[in-house]
Amino acid sequence: MHRLIWICLLSLNLQANYSIPTDWIKAKHSQIKINDFTYPLVRLKNSGRPVLLIHGFLGNAHNYKEIGTYLSRAGLDVWSVTWTKNQKLDLNEAGILFLKTIIDKIHRKTNKKVIIVGHSLGGVISKIYLSGAYFKKDSTIGFSETRKKRIAKKVHSFYSLNSPNAFQYFFKNLESFVKAFPSFKLPFSKDLSDVINSNLLKKDLRKVKLWQKSLWLTKSKHFLSLFHNFFHLDVNNASSVIAHFLRYDYQRISRVILNQIECSVKWDQITDCYKKVNYSREFLNLNSMIPKYYLASSEDIIAPFESVELEADANQSRFILLNDSGHADLFVGNDALKVSRYIINTIK
Repeated sequence: MHRLIWICLLSLNLQANYSIPTDWIKAKHSQIKINDFTYPLVRLKNSGRPVLLIHGFLGNAHNYKEIGTYLSRAGLDVWSVTWTKNQKLDLNEAGILFLKTIIDKIHRKTNKKVIIVGHSLGGVISKIYLSGAYFKKDSTIGFSETRKKRIAKKVHSFYSLNSPNAFQYFFKNLESFVKAFPSFKLPFSKDLSDVINSNLLKKDLRKVKLWQKSLWLTKSKHFLSLFHNFFHLDVNNASSVIAHFLRYDYQRISRVILNQIECSVKWDQITDCYKKVNYSREFLNLNSMIPKYYLASSEDIIAPFESVELEADANQSRFILLNDSGHADLFVGNDALKVSRYIINTIK
């Protein structure tokens, strides 16, 4: 009960004015080397069970600044990583190699099983990992029950947050956004960890407030419509969330992943682009040794809740619906509180 009390008090503070939680600012902002590439990492270290937070399409580690704060206050050891920083990484390598290596590292360092939380595309690569996928000698992809057993020894549970099992809706509703924000670094985006480590956050936040006022004053329907597929918010809230997203929460997506999404749409399944593997089918039969929880949003047009519910049923797992919520709303305000509270209450 005491956990719920502090969560409610913290939520009042966060929702009064959308801002960066103090806990997140005070976290350790560093890097972690995985398979010869260095990835940005935010860690809120605790003695509790480790939680690996995996962001989605066009996001980064800082998408989880509210959820990560809630989980940390509950005593969990929070790790949030920007996996798309590596522009050469495709979905296969992200799920099979990257996740395996970072989870092995966290398990070895903490000597505890890892909780995986994956949003959107981050949920997709998490499911690729949990499916027991591996690279064969001829570079094709196979699935191994033995690998699933090994994974179960290191993974405690999996939380899927608005993660699709097909890319039809995903690409259809994000195509206009991708064209407006193609796969290059936005000139006005900043690495929040760099800003914090340089002690420039106060100064930088003033710029964000100016953008927020500008977004609110213009109320550009065309501009805000680009973000409607992400957030189910009114104009006033959207201006604040979008300003923070563009400045701190954005990470360009690689062309190799965009190509993989496009060919997956063409073949009506999540695939490796060579039509030698059907991940969508494997997602319906994930590792039965690991508890899985599927959360979906009622207004999500990228990962429709009906398809997420079908996937949860196929895996005989719990399904939770967030009402009046869009694809990325669960990162802010009441939805972030609900998601965090659900994760905390279901950890055994």
